[in-house]
Amino acid sequence: MKTTNKWIGIFASISLLAGVLTGCAGTSPESSNPGVSESSSAGTTQTKTYVDKAGREVEIPVNPQRIVTINMTAEAIALGIKPAGAAENWLTSLDETQKEGIESVGAVSNLNYEKILELEPELIITPMNVTNEDTIEALSKIAPTVVGPFFGNAIENLRTIGDILGKAEEAESWISSYEEKAKNVKSKLSDEIPEGKTALLIQLSSKNATYIYPASTWPTIYEVLGLTLPDAAPLKELTAGANLSLDQLTEYNPDYIFLTSVNDASMPELKQEFTNHSVWNSLSAVKNNHVYTLGARLSAGDVLTLDWALDEVVRVVEETNH
Repeated sequence: MKTTNKWIGIFASISLLAGVLTGCAGTSPESSNPGVSESSSAGTTQTKTYVDKAGREVEIPVNPQRIVTINMTAEAIALGIKPAGAAENWLTSLDETQKEGIESVGAVSNLNYEKILELEPELIITPMNVTNEDTIEALSKIAPTVVGPFFGNAIENLRTIGDILGKAEEAESWISSYEEKAKNVKSKLSDEIPEGKTALLIQLSSKNATYIYPASTWPTIYEVLGLTLPDAAPLKELTAGANLSLDQLTEYNPDYIFLTSVNDASMPELKQEFTNHSVWNSLSAVKNNHVYTLGARLSAGDVLTLDWALDEVVRVVEETNH
């Protein structure tokens, strides 16, 4: 993602515009977030100094409305701010209503800086781990740029974006509503999926790639429904994704199996190939009709997906069992 000489020249020519977009310091209320300190100067836009995930101090608007999200797009929408632009990677998981009006600014690995400049953002949010210094520098010439989370705990990510966007109260309100909905879903499905049973969520990626993950990757399955991973050492010790072989399934033999994929279009073919093996039909979950196929969106891991997943689990369980 290195900035080319061409773009260095372009950004040099637009530095005055970038200065206008970043704004000057202004009066704002005292912040309760230890990572934020407020600045003030009469007659100018309110700003605050925010310490981002890269440890950078960035002067940003207190209540930005026009933003570009290289990631954390869903979190911004959940807080009531629809980005002017977003990286294509994070638009694919949204439904048509959620992404309506958001312009693509290219892939995370190949950003369209000209499009971002054209959108005139007040603030840019870009992910840690996958954004290098050259990219941060290039983005910062367009507007104040904050390095935010990259995956991780979706609820905590929402709180972080709430702090950045001046929407901390909205974040807590969204979380409260989600938690109430999650309780209702757990209660609704308690007869079909009793708490404490074992479950394995399997992601089908390709003919030769099938993955399992730590329980924390799938909060809807393990946290909301109260299920656990089978008591097998390889599963309990997982800290990241790992390849799964069909032979291992007989060792795990969970009460429930949830299948998902990286692409809904490829799911029927991948599922058929995976479930055609004799090992598959020997599993308790298969014999008891406790296998549920969920949409590929489950892998997105953002807060809007968490909300979607509650409805998705109810839909799939009811369709399978009735």
